[in-house]
Amino acid sequence: MAVTTKLDVLLHNINLDYFKDKTLTGRSKDQGYNYFTLGYIHSINLCEINANEVDIKAKCYRSMRKNEAPHKVNITVMKDEKIISDSNCTCVAGLSGTCSHVVGLVHTICHYQNLNLKEVPSELSATSFPQQWHKPRGRKIKAQPVVSMTLANPTTPTSERKRKPVFTEIPQVDLPGSSSSAILKLKEEDEIPLSYLLQENATTIDTRLGKVQTGSLLYFHVSKI
Repeated sequence: MAVTTKLDVLLHNINLDYFKDKTLTGRSKDQGYNYFTLGYIHSINLCEINANEVDIKAKCYRSMRKNEAPHKVNITVMKDEKIISDSNCTCVAGLSGTCSHVVGLVHTICHYQNLNLKEVPSELSATSFPQQWHKPRGRKIKAQPVVSMTLANPTTPTSERKRKPVFTEIPQVDLPGSSSSAILKLKEEDEIPLSYLLQENATTIDTRLGKVQTGSLLYFHVSKI
């Protein structure tokens, strides 16, 4: 029972249908596919137990704690019956045999076979995986008001900085031209194309710069002082 990385010991292309009577949740399918496309499945080894059974072992990086030890994934394939007779993982849901890490391993093996690879590659290029640009990344960078920003060289320790960091100081003054009469006068000027954004009857909010119209970005940038 020598361990190998050759894929031809499987004879047939495996897929999720090999789970047969086992139920896969939508979450395990989606997350498992993500593990495959992101290249989380690695260290794949195959072992031919007998003429009909092949044991496949692999590891899967943790999605939230990549610095911790990866999960160990194991599936046993019966070639003639075209089923996964046993599967497990070291994750919390691994005893069910249908966790997302197991699904990710099946997707990965299937992908290698569809590429007509003879054995498990040491590393695949990014172009060998399905494209990911259509998937939104979500909001990972949040907008911050100008008054909360400090500009400084992050590589220079604070004690060694020769210049003070640049930050915003907002004076306690009222903005000129924020009254209804001033806005009406502004709208009479033909050479000010942005004047249509101001409404003389709009509600206002108090800020450090005086009253500004509701929805103005100035409120966001100067209100948190």
